[in-house]
Amino acid sequence: MSTKTAELHSLLEREEASTSRTLADLESCQTDFKALGEKYSALVQSSKEAQDGLQIMSQENRLKTEEIRVLRSEVDQLKRKNSELKIQ
Repeated sequence: MSTKTAELHSLLEREEASTSRTLADLESCQTDFKALGEKYSALVQSSKEAQDGLQIMSQENRLKTEEIRVLRSEVDQLKRKNSELKIQ
C-alpha cells in the first residue's frame, strides 16, 4: 500500500508542477494579450488621427485648387481687358 501511496504522491507532485507551469504560461499569455490590446488601441488612435489629417489636407487642397481656378480666371479676364485696351 505504501508504494501505491508513494506513486500517487509522486503523480500529484508532477501534476501540481504541470499545473504551476500552465498557470505561469497562462499569466504570460494574458500579459501579452493585454500589451497587444494596448498596442492595437494605440494603432487605431494613430490611424484615426492620420485619417483626420488626410481629410483636412484634402479639403485644403480642394480649396487651393478652387483658388487657383479663380485666380486663373481673373488673370484671363485681365489679359482680355488689357488686349482690349491695347486695341483701342
